[in-house]
Amino acid sequence: MAGKDPTRLRLPNGGARKVCWVGDQLCRLTIGANQTKVVVNIEGANLQEAEIRALLALDDCPDVPLIPDDPLWRLPTRIRRFRLGRVPWVYEAVVQTILHQRVSGSEAGHNWNRLCRRYGESWEGLFSVPAPKRLLALSPAEFASCGIEQKRMIPIKEAAFRIQSYFPPETSLEDIGRTVLACRGVGVWTEQYVRGHFLADADAVPLGDYALPKTVSYFFEQNAKGTDDDMLRLLEPYRGHRFRILNWLEWADAGPPRRGARLPHGSML
Repeated sequence: MAGKDPTRLRLPNGGARKVCWVGDQLCRLTIGANQTKVVVNIEGANLQEAEIRALLALDDCPDVPLIPDDPLWRLPTRIRRFRLGRVPWVYEAVVQTILHQRVSGSEAGHNWNRLCRRYGESWEGLFSVPAPKRLLALSPAEFASCGIEQKRMIPIKEAAFRIQSYFPPETSLEDIGRTVLACRGVGVWTEQYVRGHFLADADAVPLGDYALPKTVSYFFEQNAKGTDDDMLRLLEPYRGHRFRILNWLEWADAGPPRRGARLPHGSML
């Protein structure tokens, strides 16, 4: 998400702090590391060991079998070692992702910042996403004050109504995906984006994305006008790891050169 995330704080030496909802409890996680160990401090709620391991991606294997002349070898090794973690804040992830519908990443970041700071809970300088009940009570005018129009307000309220603030770690990706898709105004792009970016689904493919097909086609075939069909064809050899490949290409900024002028703040795509 573009811009400063009010729910997170970067700490020295690569550490991080995060506030989120775990069920009805507001939780603060502080994560730090040194050369020998990772330290996780959880305040306000309890998380199982399996959830912490999934969050830190300790059991994720980033190895993708590549043939000797695969162009993916050109990517930096550090990018090809990125791991995918599974977060316990699914409701928040869905709301955050819906905000990216129809607007630029920069505008979505501003919307998120305003929403959390104005209507979320504060914890020593950090602000949570508004709790589901609080979000459901917001008026269209209050959403508009955050720059969120009705077409995004409706699926956000649907998510607040339908998606529980906590899913047990044994909940399958398919079950979570069905719950997300049951929300009015939420489609495959949002569901697959959440599964890939937040739930460690290494094979998720967000169809309908503006940039991803162009990025994939440009990297593999120098085609700056790729389509979803092109993307699926080029990713097929990596089935099982398709989102992992998309993540690599995004981090490597492997898409076509940006030639257009920047959109003014508040512009709609």
